Amino acid sequence: MKVEMDIHALQHNNFSDNNLTYCYSLTFPPNTFNPQYPISPTNFGEMLRQIRFDMGLQIKAFAMLIDVLEDTFINWEVNRVLPSFQQLKKIAEWLNINKQETSLKNKLFQFYFAAHKQYPKNTDNFGDKLRAIRMQQLLSIKELAKKLNVDTSTLQKWETEQTEPLPELKKKVLAWIDNILY
Repeated sequence: MKVEMDIHALQHNNFSDNNLTYCYSLTFPPNTFNPQYPISPTNFGEMLRQIRFDMGLQIKAFAMLIDVLEDTFINWEVNRVLPSFQQLKKIAEWLNINKQETSLKNKLFQFYFAAHKQYPKNTDNFGDKLRAIRMQQLLSIKELAKKLNVDTSTLQKWETEQTEPLPELKKKVLAWIDNILY
């Protein structure tokens, strides 16, 4: 049996045979065929690029939205540098406003903290745990010191294990950490 197909049928994936119509549909995730699209991101820059591509934004547009220079954004995407906490806050706020998937944001932050030199690799002691939580909450030392009603130098000493807070204050800080974690 010979099946004749016209250009229209090929373009619309419609193939007919004895009054039966077959329709073939292939769907691919957006940006699948873009060679710059990171299918499996392995670092902060690639994850940021994937989010930007998924949102259909050009570098210039995304950079303007979070109020940074285009070159700065490019440096982030090629993983040359990491954004500051203030810049990361802007990215997070913008992603929240645009209701981006939480798992994508979490993955972006995991890559960020994994690459950040000051982020503790282990949180076995009080100081490292405090620094990790502070950084995850995108708080500066000054901001957290204000929240806990302590001096910034005191907080720095706690984070570097030079001193420990008094037992009652340590309880308060641990309660704050537990409140965030659970």
